[in-house]
Amino acid sequence: MEKDRTERMGVSDVVERMRERKREYGFSYGEIAIRAGLPLGTVQKVLGGFTKSPRHDTLEALARVLLPEQTVLGSPDHTDSFAEEHPKAPDPQQGYLPDRAKERNIYKKNATGLYTGMAYDDITAGMLVREGAPVYKTRGNEEHEKRQGSYTIRDREARNELRPPELIDGVIYDMAAPTFVHQLIAGEIYLQLQNCVRSHGEKCIPFMASADVRLDRDDKTMVMPDVFVVCDPDRIVGRNGRYLDGAPDLVFEIASPSTRKKDMGIKLEKYRKAGVREYWIVDYERRKVIVWLFGDDPDVFLYGFEAEVPVGISDGKCRIDFTEIVRRLELMPGWEQDQ
Repeated sequence: MEKDRTERMGVSDVVERMRERKREYGFSYGEIAIRAGLPLGTVQKVLGGFTKSPRHDTLEALARVLLPEQTVLGSPDHTDSFAEEHPKAPDPQQGYLPDRAKERNIYKKNATGLYTGMAYDDITAGMLVREGAPVYKTRGNEEHEKRQGSYTIRDREARNELRPPELIDGVIYDMAAPTFVHQLIAGEIYLQLQNCVRSHGEKCIPFMASADVRLDRDDKTMVMPDVFVVCDPDRIVGRNGRYLDGAPDLVFEIASPSTRKKDMGIKLEKYRKAGVREYWIVDYERRKVIVWLFGDDPDVFLYGFEAEVPVGISDGKCRIDFTEIVRRLELMPGWEQDQ
């Protein structure tokens, strides 16, 4: 019945509901473009009402982001009145960045450091997807089994492992040992942040994994960001600074094939809702950096490894120079061949 009702909805009704949901979620056009895998211009024209008969697949991509509870949006007869078939990758002169990024001169006109052709459905495939939920046994009480979603911080500590898992909403995520490339990138980001903080006399402090963050200030979530920044050190509690109580101001996650879905799905939403001000995903396999700015005026930006990326919460004082990181990566055997 719901499916039939949805199919009967006119395009204008669907677009209007998407506009309402955009305002409700607080998404920028840029973030919708990232999540839907569509060019920014397409999103702006459809949601702005400039395209009267958008393509069926364009509507479906937008619906997956803004109307996930619905099924089908009309028939596939709709044609895009303003463009031909859109490729998976955007025009490198346009990219998926909001117009305000161009106004701030965050990237050069020749697209240096800007997105240049990755199949975007690959990187967005894991958004808002939870991973599987097998049964675990808590160490020290092998007879007692608990279901994923019911674990607590005490259960996590009872495992007594050298490499503790992350705990998110009562679900345990075992952590694989990081690669040397992963560690090099995290270390370089931390070093550049530390140098900037010291040179400007800032009170914020950068940290690296594996430091615990009690993100929601409850007993169901404890995460370990790869790199993060704390501007209120009084929230670091416990003897010798056992964990951070609440959200960091800035978080970096170094995405790998095993963590990409979690980093771009559940962690993205958890960090946003917990109050993280800025979230970076560094995807070294694709040489891409995605930066989310949360808060009253949320936005998202996409860069390549040729960019010098500004740290939003520093008001432009700090930048991460990925050309320097690439120079360090080129010292790693097989790095260039793996790209």
